[in-house]
Amino acid sequence: MDGSQRVVRLTLEVSNQGGEALPVVPSSREMTLLWGPNRQEADPVTGYSYDTPAEERRKALTVDGGSRVPAGGKATFVESGLVPVDGAGELAVVVDLPATDGLREPFTFTGVEKLVKTVR
Repeated sequence: MDGSQRVVRLTLEVSNQGGEALPVVPSSREMTLLWGPNRQEADPVTGYSYDTPAEERRKALTVDGGSRVPAGGKATFVESGLVPVDGAGELAVVVDLPATDGLREPFTFTGVEKLVKTVR
């Protein structure tokens, strides 16, 4: 990756307050990062490795929250995308939450760039 792109990591914690487990479809994407005024989809991040398991947990660019969110439990999902530096000033995220009663309409959050923290 050169200096013309940024890695943006999204973290979503799903808390299940219901009485039954929420199924999570394998290989589903709970979050999709969009950038720029035309909301282009960010490219996936690949090829990162870490020296220790602790560092990998702390810096993970992707985390699969599992195949279900147990009743009364939580699951964490992490997705990362590459965004051009000049497009990082306008970010949106589409969140598709698991549901027990069929398909749920996804939520689109805009103004996400205001929540971004720079880390090294």
